[in-house]
Amino acid sequence: MKRFSRVFRQIALYGGLASLIAVYLLSLNSCTPTEKAAPYIGDLTLFALDHDIPSSFYDEVAFHTGIHVIPRIFKNRDEMITAIKAGEPFDIGLTTHILIKPLSMGGYLEHIDTSQMPNEQNIDHRFSRLEFDRGSHYSIPFFWGSWGIIYNCNEVEEMPLSWANLLESDKISYLGGHISMVDDARISIGTALIYLGFSPNTKNPAEIQQAVDLLKKQRPYIEGNHGIREVFHSGYPPVFITMARGGEAVKVSRHDIKFRYCLPDEGVLFFVDCFVISKKSEKHALAYKWLNYLLLPKVSAEVSNLTCYAVSNKAARPYVNRLLLMGPSYIDPMSEKQLRMLQYVDDETNAYYAKKWKEVLQVPSEGKNDIIDYTIEPPQAALK
Repeated sequence: MKRFSRVFRQIALYGGLASLIAVYLLSLNSCTPTEKAAPYIGDLTLFALDHDIPSSFYDEVAFHTGIHVIPRIFKNRDEMITAIKAGEPFDIGLTTHILIKPLSMGGYLEHIDTSQMPNEQNIDHRFSRLEFDRGSHYSIPFFWGSWGIIYNCNEVEEMPLSWANLLESDKISYLGGHISMVDDARISIGTALIYLGFSPNTKNPAEIQQAVDLLKKQRPYIEGNHGIREVFHSGYPPVFITMARGGEAVKVSRHDIKFRYCLPDEGVLFFVDCFVISKKSEKHALAYKWLNYLLLPKVSAEVSNLTCYAVSNKAARPYVNRLLLMGPSYIDPMSEKQLRMLQYVDDETNAYYAKKWKEVLQVPSEGKNDIIDYTIEPPQAALK
């Protein structure tokens, strides 16, 4: 526990670290004027959660491979899984680890054939041992990171070494109207559960209710529920403290060095975002060729440098910007016991989490723009 907090106190003090990364990012001029573009061999539809991968990167990969990717970006995993279950066609997906089990069990994902993707051997083998897809039969781990607290050091009175600095109403009342959370039942309630000493995957209604009660008390001081994206979103009051992933924190700090990142002592949620291949796709060979190119060390490193998210490609490390490796994105997930992973729970429990999160959002808050879209209904009726 002490080691965990000590490491991140040091990271939080590197206020200007992320801003320096912008100066030292690897050059993207990998296409020299003398190179000829690879002939067009096909296109792939990509379903993805947003990691801010620029369209120029997809263009660069198309230049080298002849494979053109058509991305469709979803704002959250509920939107993505709803589209997939509705039968909307896609060839490859980039999704959070929580969806791998329900999608594979539902028959939506192709079993990964590593013989068609030799660069898969570059992936840190420890990621194949994780419970969500042990052996990586249906997924290719790519991005990873943790959920911590990002805060404005000029406005927040103390370094938030505990989730209490974000969740306890008596700790945040002076910041009313400048606090945000993430509009995700599992992430927000899961974080509150960790703070209270429970598993973020609990199915115990009493434990979930304790976390919900805590969030209800916090709610009056909340401006909105879109996390770090509100920090620079025009029309919103400035956000001084919220939840964020490490990659997001680096990008925000690059624009404003007043923002620091901290992982609270009680523990944090760890995530892995994976590529998958649609079972119904008729372009499996093309998908393997594109993914195999993405797993080249220098290409994976370029993605990491562009997005500021850590990648699982261990062979990419020598090409990832050194300052990025030193920052909050690249804390070794396997060395800290305080890192917890959200796991897939049954549909009934997921619906219960969704129902309880709606209860939290019904508590009046400071937010003038606090409009949440609930057009996506949970898969089954909530627990009574």
